[in-house]
Amino acid sequence: MELLDPTASALLYLDPASVNWLVQMLVAGAVGAAVYIKMRWTHLRSMFSKDTAEEADSESTDA
Repeated sequence: MELLDPTASALLYLDPASVNWLVQMLVAGAVGAAVYIKMRWTHLRSMFSKDTAEEADSESTDA
């Protein structure tokens, strides 16, 4: 049985530095994704909108 093996529990130990590194990587990934989305917001918005950029340009020149 693996539950009674004393060396099996040693494999489950997480060092505090390892947990800190994992949290830091998750936060960095989330911040990176947020910055990427912020930089590309207009492009992403135009992909999902019904109006194209050409139609928006022609409407602004007509007015």
